[in-house]
Amino acid sequence: MFYVEENGRIFETATAGIHKILDAKKETGKIPDELVQMIVRELQANLFLCNSYEQRETAGAAMLISSRTILPKTDQSEKLALIPLFEQGIDLITNFDRVANFKWTNIAPLFHMYLESIPEDSPGATRFLVFLIRIFDVLNDSPNANEDLYSYNSALTIARVVHVTMDLIVNEKKDLHVRKLAVEVLYQMIRQCPQQKAPAVSLFVSGLLSKLVAFLKKDSNADLTESCLNLFTDSITLVFADNSPKFDINQVKLEDFHPEMHCVFLNQTEKWRTEGADNIFEYINEILLRYMLHRVSSLRTASTNLVMNCQMMCPKFFGERMYIHLLFLYKQLRYDDFPEFQEIAVKALELIPNRRICMEYFYTQLDTHITKLPCQTRAFDGGPEIDIISALLSGIGEGVKLMCTTGSETIERLLRSLADSVVINPKGIMITTGIEAETPEQAIRKMKLMHDISHSQIQRLCEILAKLGGVEIIDMVHNLMRAETAGKQASYHIILGYLLSALDAFTTLPDDPIILMLAEYLVKETNRLCVVSAMDDSKPTQHQMEIDWDTCVESLSLTNVALCMKFIGRTDKRSQISISCLCTLLMQTTSVSWIVRDSAYFALKLLADQDQCCENVIDLVHHYDSHILHVVSMACSSMTNYLMGPILLKGYLKHADVMMQFDATRIIVEKLLYALDMNNQEYCYSIVLAISLFMDLLVKVHPNLQPLPPPEDSEDDKPLPTPQHIITENILKRTKHLLTSDHLAIQVTVLRMISYGLILLKNYDDMLLPMIHQHWFGIMVHVRAVNPVTLPWCIDVIVDMADFSGSFVHNKVLKEFWPCVEDYFLQLIRRFDKYEHSLDYANATKIISVAPHIVTWAGLTEQEAKDSILKVLEAAIEKTNGPFVFYAKVQQKLVDKFYHQNIRVERNFPERDGF
Repeated sequence: MFYVEENGRIFETATAGIHKILDAKKETGKIPDELVQMIVRELQANLFLCNSYEQRETAGAAMLISSRTILPKTDQSEKLALIPLFEQGIDLITNFDRVANFKWTNIAPLFHMYLESIPEDSPGATRFLVFLIRIFDVLNDSPNANEDLYSYNSALTIARVVHVTMDLIVNEKKDLHVRKLAVEVLYQMIRQCPQQKAPAVSLFVSGLLSKLVAFLKKDSNADLTESCLNLFTDSITLVFADNSPKFDINQVKLEDFHPEMHCVFLNQTEKWRTEGADNIFEYINEILLRYMLHRVSSLRTASTNLVMNCQMMCPKFFGERMYIHLLFLYKQLRYDDFPEFQEIAVKALELIPNRRICMEYFYTQLDTHITKLPCQTRAFDGGPEIDIISALLSGIGEGVKLMCTTGSETIERLLRSLADSVVINPKGIMITTGIEAETPEQAIRKMKLMHDISHSQIQRLCEILAKLGGVEIIDMVHNLMRAETAGKQASYHIILGYLLSALDAFTTLPDDPIILMLAEYLVKETNRLCVVSAMDDSKPTQHQMEIDWDTCVESLSLTNVALCMKFIGRTDKRSQISISCLCTLLMQTTSVSWIVRDSAYFALKLLADQDQCCENVIDLVHHYDSHILHVVSMACSSMTNYLMGPILLKGYLKHADVMMQFDATRIIVEKLLYALDMNNQEYCYSIVLAISLFMDLLVKVHPNLQPLPPPEDSEDDKPLPTPQHIITENILKRTKHLLTSDHLAIQVTVLRMISYGLILLKNYDDMLLPMIHQHWFGIMVHVRAVNPVTLPWCIDVIVDMADFSGSFVHNKVLKEFWPCVEDYFLQLIRRFDKYEHSLDYANATKIISVAPHIVTWAGLTEQEAKDSILKVLEAAIEKTNGPFVFYAKVQQKLVDKFYHQNIRVERNFPERDGF
């Protein structure tokens, strides 16, 4: 191993270098930069040959102390050139306390020389400030020298650091990097001050804080602003913390200080501290207003930490002054978008021991923000107001329950303001995702809101109200919404939906009267709207795309009805209100509005999920079908609710097996037929729709219904009709007069019913043939009128007649039906060359497609076909450029195959959907 003997070479090199610098200055008046670099290199070379800390520290101390001799006669460029030399000296020491008798006074001249001569140019200023920071770093590791810096004797040094650095910080013309370094120098001085030496900093803290606040009022770089906020916070907590010693004038000998310092010392009184607390309170208020909701998260954090640290470390100094700021933090940040700020808000409230002050603040602010909410919402700034109200209600806590129970005017105004702010955007509802709702919240969120209000904010506020206010808040909403317009009721329904969804079913009594009254009201109003939409036969529509306020109310009511059901007691035989809710939902599955239907299906699914007896909606309907059919039957016999019967029956049939309750359903259909007999063709559309659906389900269950075999003792051996045959015949007999109804939708529905009836009676000629005969006249009225809507339905029905009765309609088809169709088709051929996107084109295609079927099933001879059916196909083929040439040739070949190869045509044209 190689050893090096200890010697004083590094000290000699240091002192020799200092002499060279002084000689060069004396001889040339300039300190060459090359000379300084050479001395530094020699020191670094000798450093490896010296392993004695004592020798290194002595050499470093000599270099630093020599600054008293070297620096006073140098200019800025020379000071800049000498920085490497003094940095080398600091590196040799590393800790001022290791050098015997080395104090702050030994390094102070060097520090002041560089502090007071910071260059104007950015590179030079950067070099000077970095050097000052280096000195603070070594002081931080030297407790004794560091304490010496913060003695009263060094008070002017502290003052000069504050003055010089603040001038750099506020100077917007300076480079940003220089300003950041200036903040770092000042921050180092504040951060390194021992707690027991805080009175030295307090001498100048007033000026420091006022300058920082003046800077923070202006827009500046975010990083620089954040550093100044942290500096502001640390300065306050250093000087005014409860564990920081106060300034004691008795510990100062004024005669030892310059007269100008006497005022500074004498100003440190209790009055100064009291006024300082008031001033700092105002400073903090200005900072909070500017930065607490700043877009830069770090500035928000710094401003909130300012309040929190001041309260935690200086509670005696500020007293109750800071409570208002802590409450302001809670109000603004309790429901912030970022969890870290929400936690700060909770901690802020915990720092206030006086509950009375909190409650007074919360109640006062709640009134203020309730009043502001509608105006702020119209200004597209309602979201933050809702969050603030949520925070205030959370702060009030159990007091909300008392207000709701007593019907407080404050809660009533809150609900009214909230309803004024929650405005549905009907056009926005049309923008859908196509995803089915899985939760009540998703169903409610289909209602898009205006004014940039978020559903999540409304939901959170309602959850707080439901948790704190209980079922009484539901009662208040119910009472308020009853007297409002449809638009305002829709807003209340959104609020009500979120409240019901958040209400705890375990803490709420089953069958609570408030819930029961609400459910009854919702059922009554929904049924009223449903019946009103079905009353006018002249305006039935299949798809309603426009959404009005009544539609919004209907849709939301259905979701709320289902939510009410979770609070109604579970029994095998449900209460009347439960069955009424279920029937209301079934009725609305037949709504012409897509959004109401979607809500009804979702509500039924929600009921099925809540009911332990059922796995799905079909099970739910089957489980309670007897109750539902009883309601339908009673409605059909009622003088007031008779319009509800067919609507509910249709909703029930959509989810039920018609054969499971066939007898009860048949009786209800008989009642509906009686209503048709007595209504003078008024309010018929909903009735014929329900009967049509009933027949459609019968066809699906019995596509090839056979009659019953004759009894053993029968003389004529004729088969007997089934109950399905009997009800079908009864329906056809008592609806045929509606073929001449004034309303197109009723005409089409009756034609569809005839088609279903022919299918059900096709195997029982004793009923089939009379029905064909009785309906022929009414059908031919439409054929002769050549209505483009009803004509294709008439064609389908006549094809069915030909298919099921064979030659029974031979003459009727040949002499009455086809001549009308032929004339219509020939007129189309002459009028148009191409009209693909019209009803006439579709009807012409239909006529060509059924030609082979009529030939096959109506029993036409070849000559009869040539004189009638084939004339249409030939006319289409002769129209060389016509749209039907190819299709007509295909159908003509099918007719030829029938007559020449005896190949019958199978029925392959699609069935038409109804209205």
